[in-house]
Amino acid sequence: MNVPFLVRFPDKIKPRVDDLMLSSPDIMPTLLGLAGLADSIPAEVQGRNYAPLFFDEKADIVRPTGALYIQNLDGEKDAEGMVRSYFPSSRGFKSARYTLALYIDRENHKLVKSLLFDDEKDPYQMNNLSLEENQEVVGYAYLSAFNPRSAYRHCAETSIYVKKNMRHHGVGKALYQALEKSAQSMGILNLNACIAYPSNEKKADPFLSLDSPHFHEHLGYTVVGRFHQCGFKFGRYYDMIWMEKMIGRHDKSPHPFTPYPELSAK
Repeated sequence: MNVPFLVRFPDKIKPRVDDLMLSSPDIMPTLLGLAGLADSIPAEVQGRNYAPLFFDEKADIVRPTGALYIQNLDGEKDAEGMVRSYFPSSRGFKSARYTLALYIDRENHKLVKSLLFDDEKDPYQMNNLSLEENQEVVGYAYLSAFNPRSAYRHCAETSIYVKKNMRHHGVGKALYQALEKSAQSMGILNLNACIAYPSNEKKADPFLSLDSPHFHEHLGYTVVGRFHQCGFKFGRYYDMIWMEKMIGRHDKSPHPFTPYPELSAK
Protein backbone atom coordinates (compact mmCIF):
# COMPACT_ATOMS: atom_id res chain seq x y z
CA MET A 1 0.00 0.00 0.00
CA ASN A 2 2.32 2.70 -1.29
CA VAL A 3 0.23 5.34 -3.03
CA PRO A 4 2.41 7.99 -4.72
CA PHE A 5 1.56 11.67 -4.48
CA LEU A 6 2.78 13.24 -7.71
CA VAL A 7 3.35 16.98 -8.10
CA ARG A 8 4.56 18.75 -11.24
CA PHE A 9 5.45 22.40 -10.74
CA PRO A 10 7.82 23.59 -13.54
CA ASP A 11 10.54 26.02 -12.44
CA LYS A 12 9.35 25.73 -8.84
CA ILE A 13 10.00 22.14 -7.74
CA LYS A 14 13.02 20.13 -8.82
CA PRO A 15 12.21 16.52 -9.83
CA ARG A 16 13.00 14.07 -7.02
CA VAL A 17 11.53 11.30 -4.88
CA ASP A 18 10.79 11.91 -1.22
CA ASP A 19 9.66 9.52 1.52
CA LEU A 20 7.26 12.06 3.04
CA MET A 21 4.30 10.23 4.60
CA LEU A 22 1.39 12.35 3.43
CA SER A 23 -2.06 11.54 4.80
CA SER A 24 -5.34 12.23 3.04
CA PRO A 25 -6.22 15.21 5.30
CA ASP A 26 -2.85 16.78 4.43
CA ILE A 27 -3.48 16.98 0.68
CA MET A 28 -5.70 20.07 0.59
CA PRO A 29 -3.61 22.30 2.91
CA THR A 30 -0.42 21.17 1.15
CA LEU A 31 -1.85 22.10 -2.26
CA LEU A 32 -2.90 25.49 -0.89
CA GLY A 33 0.61 25.94 0.46
CA LEU A 34 2.11 25.09 -2.93
CA ALA A 35 -0.18 27.70 -4.48
CA GLY A 36 1.13 30.36 -2.10
CA LEU A 37 -2.07 30.42 -0.04
CA ALA A 38 -0.70 29.05 3.24
CA ASP A 39 -2.01 32.07 5.15
CA SER A 40 -5.51 31.39 3.81
CA ILE A 41 -5.81 27.81 5.08
CA PRO A 42 -8.87 27.70 7.39
CA ALA A 43 -8.05 27.08 11.04
CA GLU A 44 -10.63 24.25 11.09
CA VAL A 45 -8.60 22.15 8.64
CA GLN A 46 -7.18 19.13 10.46
CA GLY A 47 -4.44 18.32 7.95
CA ARG A 48 -0.99 19.89 7.78
CA ASN A 49 0.67 21.99 5.10
CA TYR A 50 3.87 20.23 4.03
CA ALA A 51 4.49 22.45 1.00
CA PRO A 52 7.85 23.72 2.37
CA LEU A 53 9.25 20.19 2.01
CA PHE A 54 8.37 20.15 -1.69
CA PHE A 55 10.42 23.28 -2.30
CA ASP A 56 13.27 22.27 0.02
CA GLU A 57 13.69 18.73 1.36
CA LYS A 58 15.70 20.15 4.28
CA ALA A 59 13.00 22.65 5.27
CA ASP A 60 12.63 23.21 9.01
CA ILE A 61 9.35 21.36 9.43
CA VAL A 62 8.51 18.27 11.47
CA ARG A 63 7.90 15.28 9.20
CA PRO A 64 5.01 12.95 10.03
CA THR A 65 5.97 9.48 11.24
CA GLY A 66 2.98 7.75 9.67
CA ALA A 67 0.29 8.16 7.05
CA LEU A 68 -3.47 7.68 7.39
CA TYR A 69 -5.36 6.00 4.56
CA ILE A 70 -9.08 6.55 4.10
CA GLN A 71 -11.50 4.79 1.74
CA ASN A 72 -15.12 5.97 1.73
CA LEU A 73 -18.06 4.65 -0.31
CA ASP A 74 -21.29 6.42 -1.15
CA GLY A 75 -23.71 6.36 1.76
CA GLU A 76 -27.36 7.32 2.00
CA LYS A 77 -29.04 9.18 -0.85
CA ASP A 78 -31.91 11.64 -0.75
CA ALA A 79 -35.14 11.50 -2.73
CA GLU A 80 -33.39 13.03 -5.73
CA GLY A 81 -30.67 10.41 -5.71
CA MET A 82 -27.99 12.76 -4.39
CA VAL A 83 -25.43 11.23 -2.02
CA ARG A 84 -25.79 12.84 1.41
CA SER A 85 -23.42 10.72 3.50
CA TYR A 86 -20.58 8.27 3.17
CA PHE A 87 -19.71 4.82 4.44
CA PRO A 88 -16.18 4.37 5.88
CA SER A 89 -15.41 1.08 4.16
CA SER A 90 -11.78 0.93 5.25
CA ARG A 91 -9.12 2.71 7.22
CA GLY A 92 -5.39 2.15 7.08
CA PHE A 93 -2.17 3.32 8.68
CA LYS A 94 1.36 3.14 7.35
CA SER A 95 4.51 3.71 9.36
CA ALA A 96 8.13 3.45 8.25
CA ARG A 97 7.91 -0.31 8.74
CA TYR A 98 4.31 -1.52 8.82
CA THR A 99 1.20 -1.19 6.70
CA LEU A 100 -2.22 -1.92 8.24
CA ALA A 101 -5.63 -1.81 6.56
CA LEU A 102 -9.01 -2.76 8.05
CA TYR A 103 -12.12 -3.34 5.94
CA ILE A 104 -15.66 -3.10 7.31
CA ASP A 105 -18.85 -4.70 5.98
CA ARG A 106 -21.49 -2.17 4.94
CA GLU A 107 -24.43 -4.20 6.28
CA ASN A 108 -23.37 -5.06 9.83
CA HIS A 109 -20.33 -2.79 10.26
CA LYS A 110 -18.13 -5.70 11.30
CA LEU A 111 -14.51 -6.29 10.36
CA VAL A 112 -14.41 -8.48 7.26
CA LYS A 113 -10.78 -8.29 6.20
CA SER A 114 -7.46 -7.10 7.51
CA LEU A 115 -4.13 -6.50 5.81
CA LEU A 116 -0.95 -6.26 7.84
CA PHE A 117 2.48 -6.20 6.22
CA ASP A 118 6.01 -5.87 7.54
CA ASP A 119 7.40 -3.65 4.80
CA GLU A 120 11.00 -4.19 5.87
CA LYS A 121 10.88 -7.97 5.64
CA ASP A 122 8.20 -8.07 2.93
CA PRO A 123 8.58 -4.95 0.72
CA TYR A 124 6.29 -6.35 -1.99
CA GLN A 125 3.57 -7.08 0.58
CA MET A 126 3.14 -10.73 -0.38
CA ASN A 127 2.71 -12.12 3.15
CA ASN A 128 -0.40 -10.87 4.96
CA LEU A 129 0.26 -11.21 8.69
CA SER A 130 -2.66 -12.54 10.69
CA LEU A 131 -4.14 -10.36 13.43
CA GLU A 132 -5.39 -13.51 15.16
CA GLU A 133 -2.07 -15.26 15.70
CA ASN A 134 -0.71 -12.88 18.31
CA GLN A 135 -3.48 -11.43 20.43
CA GLU A 136 -1.34 -10.93 23.52
CA VAL A 137 -1.02 -7.29 24.54
CA VAL A 138 2.72 -6.59 24.51
CA GLY A 139 2.59 -2.84 24.97
CA TYR A 140 0.46 0.27 25.03
CA ALA A 141 0.88 4.02 24.80
CA TYR A 142 -1.41 6.92 25.54
CA LEU A 143 -1.64 10.71 25.80
CA SER A 144 -2.76 12.68 28.82
CA ALA A 145 -3.20 16.38 29.48
CA PHE A 146 0.08 18.14 30.16
CA ASN A 147 -1.78 20.77 32.16
CA PRO A 148 -5.55 21.14 32.65
CA ARG A 149 -5.52 24.86 31.82
CA SER A 150 -6.71 25.87 28.36
CA ALA A 151 -3.45 27.64 27.49
CA TYR A 152 -1.71 24.25 27.39
CA ARG A 153 -4.28 22.46 25.21
CA HIS A 154 -1.75 22.05 22.38
CA CYS A 155 0.61 20.08 24.63
CA ALA A 156 0.29 16.49 25.80
CA GLU A 157 2.19 14.10 28.03
CA THR A 158 3.10 10.73 26.56
CA SER A 159 3.26 7.42 28.39
CA ILE A 160 4.41 4.09 27.02
CA TYR A 161 4.81 0.59 28.44
CA VAL A 162 6.24 -2.40 26.57
CA LYS A 163 6.53 -5.96 27.88
CA LYS A 164 10.12 -6.63 28.90
CA ASN A 165 10.72 -9.54 26.52
CA MET A 166 9.31 -7.52 23.60
CA ARG A 167 11.58 -4.53 23.93
CA HIS A 168 14.02 -3.72 21.11
CA HIS A 169 11.65 -5.35 18.60
CA GLY A 170 10.10 -2.17 17.18
CA VAL A 171 6.97 -2.32 19.35
CA GLY A 172 7.64 0.96 21.14
CA LYS A 173 8.48 2.79 17.92
CA ALA A 174 5.31 1.56 16.22
CA LEU A 175 3.20 2.64 19.21
CA TYR A 176 4.74 6.09 19.31
CA GLN A 177 4.37 6.56 15.55
CA ALA A 178 0.65 5.85 15.81
CA LEU A 179 0.40 8.05 18.91
CA GLU A 180 2.10 10.98 17.19
CA LYS A 181 -0.22 10.74 14.19
CA SER A 182 -3.27 10.84 16.46
CA ALA A 183 -1.77 13.76 18.38
CA GLN A 184 -1.21 15.72 15.16
CA SER A 185 -4.81 15.10 14.10
CA MET A 186 -5.97 16.44 17.47
CA GLY A 187 -4.03 19.67 17.00
CA ILE A 188 -1.27 18.89 19.50
CA LEU A 189 2.08 20.55 18.80
CA ASN A 190 4.27 19.54 21.76
CA LEU A 191 4.78 16.08 23.24
CA ASN A 192 6.34 15.81 26.69
CA ALA A 193 7.60 12.68 28.41
CA CYS A 194 8.16 12.46 32.18
CA ILE A 195 10.82 9.80 32.80
CA ALA A 196 12.32 8.41 36.00
CA TYR A 197 16.11 8.78 35.99
CA PRO A 198 18.85 7.39 38.25
CA SER A 199 20.29 9.98 40.61
CA ASN A 200 23.72 8.67 39.65
CA GLU A 201 23.61 7.60 35.99
CA LYS A 202 27.24 6.48 36.10
CA LYS A 203 26.36 3.71 38.55
CA ALA A 204 24.27 0.76 37.36
CA ASP A 205 20.84 0.57 38.97
CA PRO A 206 19.21 -2.87 39.37
CA PHE A 207 15.71 -1.42 39.04
CA LEU A 208 16.04 1.38 36.52
CA SER A 209 18.02 1.50 33.28
CA LEU A 210 18.59 4.33 30.82
CA ASP A 211 16.63 2.54 28.08
CA SER A 212 13.68 4.94 28.20
CA PRO A 213 15.72 8.16 27.83
CA HIS A 214 17.73 6.56 25.01
CA PHE A 215 14.52 5.36 23.32
CA HIS A 216 12.99 8.84 23.42
CA GLU A 217 16.20 10.45 22.22
CA HIS A 218 16.27 8.05 19.26
CA LEU A 219 12.75 9.19 18.33
CA GLY A 220 13.65 12.88 18.38
CA TYR A 221 13.02 13.89 21.98
CA THR A 222 15.41 16.20 23.82
CA VAL A 223 15.95 16.71 27.56
CA VAL A 224 14.51 20.05 28.68
CA GLY A 225 14.51 19.69 32.48
CA ARG A 226 15.58 17.61 35.44
CA PHE A 227 14.18 17.37 38.97
CA HIS A 228 16.36 15.87 41.66
CA GLN A 229 15.31 13.10 44.06
CA CYS A 230 11.61 13.81 43.56
CA GLY A 231 10.49 10.20 43.14
CA PHE A 232 10.69 7.35 45.62
CA LYS A 233 10.34 3.65 44.76
CA PHE A 234 12.23 0.40 45.36
CA GLY A 235 13.45 1.90 48.63
CA ARG A 236 15.40 4.72 47.00
CA TYR A 237 15.02 8.20 45.54
CA TYR A 238 15.12 8.88 41.83
CA ASP A 239 15.45 11.97 39.70
CA MET A 240 12.92 12.81 37.01
CA ILE A 241 13.62 14.29 33.59
CA TRP A 242 11.32 15.93 31.08
CA MET A 243 11.92 15.20 27.41
CA GLU A 244 10.19 17.14 24.66
CA LYS A 245 9.41 16.73 20.96
CA MET A 246 7.81 19.23 18.61
CA ILE A 247 5.41 17.61 16.13
CA GLY A 248 3.83 20.68 14.56
CA ARG A 249 4.40 24.28 13.56
CA HIS A 250 3.77 26.97 16.14
CA ASP A 251 1.75 29.38 13.99
CA LYS A 252 0.16 32.59 15.26
CA SER A 253 -3.24 30.94 14.88
CA PRO A 254 -2.77 27.22 15.66
CA HIS A 255 -5.26 24.62 14.54
CA PRO A 256 -8.01 24.14 17.12
CA PHE A 257 -7.62 21.32 19.60
CA THR A 258 -10.00 18.41 19.00
CA PRO A 259 -10.50 15.82 21.77
CA TYR A 260 -9.91 12.28 20.54
CA PRO A 261 -13.53 11.06 21.04
CA GLU A 262 -14.76 13.91 18.84
CA LEU A 263 -12.04 13.17 16.29
CA SER A 264 -13.06 9.51 16.13
CA ALA A 265 -16.70 10.45 15.60
CA LYS A 266 -15.96 12.51 12.49
